[in-house]
Amino acid sequence: MDRTDYNEKMETLLSDHQTYQLVHKPPFAKIGREIYHKLLDLTKKGKIDDSTYYKLRSTDAIPPTIRGSIKHHKAGHPLRPIVSCIGSALYDTSKFLTDILTPIQNLNGYSVSNSMDFTKQVANQEIAEDEVMVSFDVVSLFTANPVDKASVYMRKQLDEDTTLHSRTKLNTDEIISLLEFTFSNNYFMFNDSVYKQIHGCAMRSPVSPVVANLCMEVIEESAIAVSTTPPKVWKRYVDDSFVIIKEHSVSKFHDTLNAVDPKISFTIAKREQ
Repeated sequence: MDRTDYNEKMETLLSDHQTYQLVHKPPFAKIGREIYHKLLDLTKKGKIDDSTYYKLRSTDAIPPTIRGSIKHHKAGHPLRPIVSCIGSALYDTSKFLTDILTPIQNLNGYSVSNSMDFTKQVANQEIAEDEVMVSFDVVSLFTANPVDKASVYMRKQLDEDTTLHSRTKLNTDEIISLLEFTFSNNYFMFNDSVYKQIHGCAMRSPVSPVVANLCMEVIEESAIAVSTTPPKVWKRYVDDSFVIIKEHSVSKFHDTLNAVDPKISFTIAKREQ
């Protein structure tokens, strides 16, 4: 893509004031100091050991940067925002949280881990004459992700997780506090300007895929629970779903999905039977 066109598309993307905010004073040194004190406090309380503390603390952090990945398959070649967080003050803490949170996801029976798992789960499904196969896909899940809803869901999952103590000495409040600090400091640079992502989670932050997946669990469980004619089959990989549902219920269930959160919007496509 021509550099001028690329920069224009990035500036347009970053001009979405519902998602991004231009910041005039770089916050990166302050973030480094704050995570340092949070980690030191947890170490003094015996919640993390010295080796973990030295691994997670920030000493000479690199500010995150954003780039646009071209969606070649979409009309107009829009950009997908990718934030490079490697070496940033919160990168290792984000990885640390990922290891803690990963086991509490994909427990509701609706998700698949890969294409082989999907094939195995749907291979013997029969489709009645009044049923159709459709897919519901989220528009820009990471930037649209309602982190507050996911946090409430994660708190419940962590409280019910009997194996949590085997992964960490942190309690639920301490885990959620670290997570919220991480997501409330989604700052990055583009062309020497500093921005803050004020909604959703940054794509390529290590913990973001887990949070996005848990967010989808909230949405799918909420929609299926209140639907008068729920799907017979709902299988999802991240934000792409495969659904078998009564044909007359497709539109209504689509509306139900879109009503769960104002930021989350689903597209719909029918599949050939």
